[in-house]
Amino acid sequence: MTKHKSGMYNHSSRSDRKIYRTVTIIWLVLFVTVMLSIVVLDLQRARLRFMENATRHYQQCNDRAHVIESILEGFAAMISVSTDLERERIRSYAQEMLEQYPAIFMFEIVEKVADKKIRTFTEYYRRNIYPEFEVKGFSYEADRQWQSIREVPYHMPIVFMEPFPKQSRKVMGLDLSSNAFFVRALRQSQSLNRSVSSDPFKLVEGDRAYIIHRPIPASDQRAQAAFSKSGADAEFAVLVIRADTLLDREYQPLPGMRTLLYKAGYDERDPRGYLDLRDGPRTSWLASKLFPRLRASMMLDSISQPFVLLVERQLDWGIISWRKLGLTLLIALSTFGVMMVYARLYFRNEIARSERYLQISKAMIVGVDRDGNVNLINRRGCEILGYTEKEILGRNWFELVLPDKGRDAILAVFQRTIAGEIEPLSSYENEIQTKSGERRYIEWNDVIEKNPKGEIVGTLSSGQDITERKRAEESARRHQRDMAHVMRLSTMGEMATGMAHELNQPLTALFSYCGTAATLVDSLPSPPQQLGEILALAKGQAYRASEIVRHLREFVGKEDKHKETFDLDQVICDLIMFLKREVQERGINIELRPGGQKRRITAVKIQIEQVLVNLVQNSLDAIESDKIAGGRIVIRSRLLPNERIEVTVTDNGPGVDAAMGNKIFDQFQTSKETGMGIGLSLSRTIIEMHGGKLWADLNHQNGALFGFELPVGE
Repeated sequence: MTKHKSGMYNHSSRSDRKIYRTVTIIWLVLFVTVMLSIVVLDLQRARLRFMENATRHYQQCNDRAHVIESILEGFAAMISVSTDLERERIRSYAQEMLEQYPAIFMFEIVEKVADKKIRTFTEYYRRNIYPEFEVKGFSYEADRQWQSIREVPYHMPIVFMEPFPKQSRKVMGLDLSSNAFFVRALRQSQSLNRSVSSDPFKLVEGDRAYIIHRPIPASDQRAQAAFSKSGADAEFAVLVIRADTLLDREYQPLPGMRTLLYKAGYDERDPRGYLDLRDGPRTSWLASKLFPRLRASMMLDSISQPFVLLVERQLDWGIISWRKLGLTLLIALSTFGVMMVYARLYFRNEIARSERYLQISKAMIVGVDRDGNVNLINRRGCEILGYTEKEILGRNWFELVLPDKGRDAILAVFQRTIAGEIEPLSSYENEIQTKSGERRYIEWNDVIEKNPKGEIVGTLSSGQDITERKRAEESARRHQRDMAHVMRLSTMGEMATGMAHELNQPLTALFSYCGTAATLVDSLPSPPQQLGEILALAKGQAYRASEIVRHLREFVGKEDKHKETFDLDQVICDLIMFLKREVQERGINIELRPGGQKRRITAVKIQIEQVLVNLVQNSLDAIESDKIAGGRIVIRSRLLPNERIEVTVTDNGPGVDAAMGNKIFDQFQTSKETGMGIGLSLSRTIIEMHGGKLWADLNHQNGALFGFELPVGE
């Protein structure tokens, strides 16, 4: 090990130079990870606070919208059962609602009056309500001024274009045709007979508002009263709502925050649909590029007020926990120095630890220089080769352990690797020869070794002794060939038996017909001599064919008398290991649930294995043909009370075709496109030949279930 140790110590200086770089990289990764974690947590908290804020605003706005709608519905219901004598009390109630709910700018009962009835209507109000009452018109046009009554189809006495002082009661006229959205909302509420809100508009004094119309249900009593009045065409309960009161007036938007309440019928970018818009201070351009923009859009669930609350916020530097980041930086700088000290101590012991790991490794570790001489080998390598460490170090690896056959080819690959012409093979197998002359198979993984200048100085190889595995694989291949041979012979026998059975009946009939025909010919007065000879020849040939069929059945019916006593559960375990690779390639899980209690049976082992392979292979093919994800096969065994062992094979495939029924055990019956219909028939013959029975559960759900039982051996 002298050469190896010196080589390791020569590399220690290079390892020392990597100390600072390694520690710095580790420190940077940890530092960046912690800092990013803090920022991510800050972003999550900011998102949570944003959603809480948006939800609170939505709940407040939604609640106020519901209150407004409930007041209007209740007010309309109360008016519907009132008379004109109670009109003053109703107005008093409306005034109380105005004082209690600041969101309501005006609360009024209005009447839709035809132009031809305006004079009678005015006289009615002067006589019963306001002595100074008069009607003027108000237009939504650019001047927004009161004006004289024009010739228009309808007017509506309502005051909502200015504050509601007492002196304004004498000015109550509104030209219905002056604004399209007002007329649209009014007609819609009248046709639907429910509350409908108008588009947003500006009050005279500058505030934004919207109107909710609610037709007042007319009772018979009120209908009579209305008929005796001035001739009003219809009545509405009307609320004028200040848009900015639906949200908290004391709310101050955070930096980057934007709160918009708009009517759902408009695009969020269309100012004509805006009810309330509040923008917080804008964030910097850099913050808008680095931080996400949060957004929540929620529609009020009020029927008459189809508004949408949109809350947005552009996150900025203010969400970052600067104190935590500063504390983290301080801790990181402190730990950096500690890590440097620890790294020095760690790397000083690296060579000693590497040496210990080298010796306790279960793999063979071999290092060779550019000339192929061994400069490193561990204890496991010496055990496999049968040499001592002194006998190997310094010797040429290729001449010492490689057999003559194939040595030149392996040496040529090594020389090309050392020359840098090809990359080292990551995984390969070759044969070596031990000191005693025994041949063993090793699976290698190679890497190249370089000096500080980057020049290739040798290779380092790790090898696993796979001799036993190779022998097991060869044994499995031989066993597979034997099973395939038995399968072919058994299949031929089963087919021959079926053909013999099918041919025997027509041959017997032919023999009988020929005998009958010969008898009839003999009974004729003067039969042709040639006819009798022909019938005799035909009868002889039929008999000869029958004898051939009989001999064929006797030949294929000979049993293999080589029976043995074995543990059936163990055979199933071996079968699962045998099929392991094929099952894994298909992505199917196979499971054994043994319950045979280690009881043994006496049978031809390879034939029982053949039956199990047939059943499992059928399940594999069925699952794969239906492309079932998560395919599963379960093999169960159990001891029956009558000293018999039962084995079942269950899968989650498509199951047995109901149309096949019990025909699946008949010869040449199959549901596979490429099947011959021999496997199950042959399996049943084998099981019955051993005194058992094979069956299929046609009522099994979610897959197929096949089973067989055999008597317990002595």
